[in-house]
Amino acid sequence: MRRLIFALSAAFALILAFDLYPGLRGGGGWRWTYQQAENPLALAVLVGVLAVYIGGVIGLRRRGVALRLAWGVLAGVLIAYSAVAVRGDALELLLIRTLSPVQTGASTVAVRYMAEDGVGETLERWPDVMREAGERNIIHFTTSPPGQPLIHYALAGIVGDGAFVQQAGYALRAYQCSNLGVMIYDDSQLLSAALVGWSMPLWAALMIVPVYFAARRLFDDTAAALQTAAWSPLIPTIILFAPVWNTLYPALIALCVALLLTGLPLREGEHMRPSWLVLAGAVMSGATFLNFAVLPVLLTLGLLTLGVVGFRRGVIAGIGFGVGLLACWIPFAIASNLTPLDLWAVTAEKHGELVAGRDYLTWLILHPYDTLLFIGWPLVALLVWRVMRLRWTTRTPSDVLVVALVVTFVALNVSGMVQGENGRILSFYAPFVILAAGGMIAVKSAEWGLPLLVAQAGLLAVMAGVLAVVPQDLDSPPRQPRGDVARLDDFTLHPTSARFDASGERGHATLEAHRFVADVGAQVITLETVWRGGERTAQPYWIEVSARAENDIDGEIIVPPQRWTPQNGNYLPTCWRDGQTIIDTQAVHLPTISAPVVWTLELRLVNPATGAVMAVTLPDGTTADHVRLAPVNYP
Repeated sequence: MRRLIFALSAAFALILAFDLYPGLRGGGGWRWTYQQAENPLALAVLVGVLAVYIGGVIGLRRRGVALRLAWGVLAGVLIAYSAVAVRGDALELLLIRTLSPVQTGASTVAVRYMAEDGVGETLERWPDVMREAGERNIIHFTTSPPGQPLIHYALAGIVGDGAFVQQAGYALRAYQCSNLGVMIYDDSQLLSAALVGWSMPLWAALMIVPVYFAARRLFDDTAAALQTAAWSPLIPTIILFAPVWNTLYPALIALCVALLLTGLPLREGEHMRPSWLVLAGAVMSGATFLNFAVLPVLLTLGLLTLGVVGFRRGVIAGIGFGVGLLACWIPFAIASNLTPLDLWAVTAEKHGELVAGRDYLTWLILHPYDTLLFIGWPLVALLVWRVMRLRWTTRTPSDVLVVALVVTFVALNVSGMVQGENGRILSFYAPFVILAAGGMIAVKSAEWGLPLLVAQAGLLAVMAGVLAVVPQDLDSPPRQPRGDVARLDDFTLHPTSARFDASGERGHATLEAHRFVADVGAQVITLETVWRGGERTAQPYWIEVSARAENDIDGEIIVPPQRWTPQNGNYLPTCWRDGQTIIDTQAVHLPTISAPVVWTLELRLVNPATGAVMAVTLPDGTTADHVRLAPVNYP
């Protein structure tokens, strides 16, 4: 059987690697993007890290539990970072994915809602926030509770605005310097996003610890528990989707299961320990407060509890678990005057819109396929083998777990609730599959599962190498300003030499020259400004131009300030580097006038988030908050 599993896994990996049958990547309205790794060296590094991990599993077999678990955690982090690096710079991608309104959205909600409107007001109108999230393209928050953005908001408050935070924020801005939506973040908000994104592989990798303790409770065998837990760093859904929040849920669910199994009397002579059950419920409360996607786990845990301890004691255990389950929701209800049902109503509404039009029967097949693909076929094969060997004459805790998992899996599939991105959304199945498959591993020798572990690692490497499962919707910033900006070459260039300095923060640039052409028919002055970069700014700035003139008929004419982002937002001052020349050409719109005038134009650089204005040092050494440009005869 092992040889068959290995051979089938290798064949699947080969077909997927060369995209010989695109249907392996999905269908029915959702298909994962096939994109081979552009950097073979990065893929080779991932393969090397996987090989080193398996070598460590073999080499540490006679070492202590703590060392072997620590090795698993370290390997999980390195594997995740190496898998991300297949698609580019790992630190940059982890940050960009965390900042993305589409891929995660939590930092976006924390900044655009909680920081601007206040936490209290945001929580009170959370159902409205969920509805607005779709319009703002923060799509994952059309169905999510507020837990994730609250973590971003709280972390930003914790890190504060000290000198180190300012320096860190300044360095981080280089990753998205041309993105105005990100550049309006303050330094603490930007650093909190980086900390969440860069640390997510660590929190996800910690799953191996509760998986080990849960397996030890199930099998009452330390060696079997360690062999089972060794699969934890090799789960595609946890590795490939880093750093989206779904990669964290398996660790939380594994912790919940470990606490639940610790609280339940699994063997003769044991007694129920309510405090552990309350803790298990509290962990589950936190998971549901982060995302409603984990709610099916309640069915699995309920069936597991009833199957292990029976109905009467199961009800008692459920009460303890339920008390813990309120841990996050009672404070939320107090703060918002809302219940989970208020949020669930919007979730159901928006979820229905997302899956509308998808074929139910097609997804009866694609649902389990996509979910299990990202668990890993070698591990899934062990699960199937374990199901086939269930002992119906006995009822061990391990048997009950297998049945509870299968019932939940089938029920969720039949419900038709998840039809798309199943491999990411249903990541919470991972610890259950590991523990259920562990029933096969537990009865074998330490060497028995190694070939399948190698097959799992190989499949993970292939998937990382050809599946781009986290689209990069935020591009890396350009290294140079645009060179295709329209120029006014036929007109006089007026030297300006005005230096602009950000007040109280880093950043300066010089307006070296400008020129213009007036078009009375179109009622515009086309203005070209020529800038020299000095030090990129810590905050984005608009170019603001105001115009005023006077004649005998109209009197004094004052045109409200007009603002725009340099180079149409393609290259903000947060990108401008020393020595670069940045050309910007824009039209300044004017009102109708009754007689000729001479327009006076004044130019400033204004922070769109705070309204702060950069200080200007003029050629004669005087300072101001603007520079006056050459007079414009009109007509």
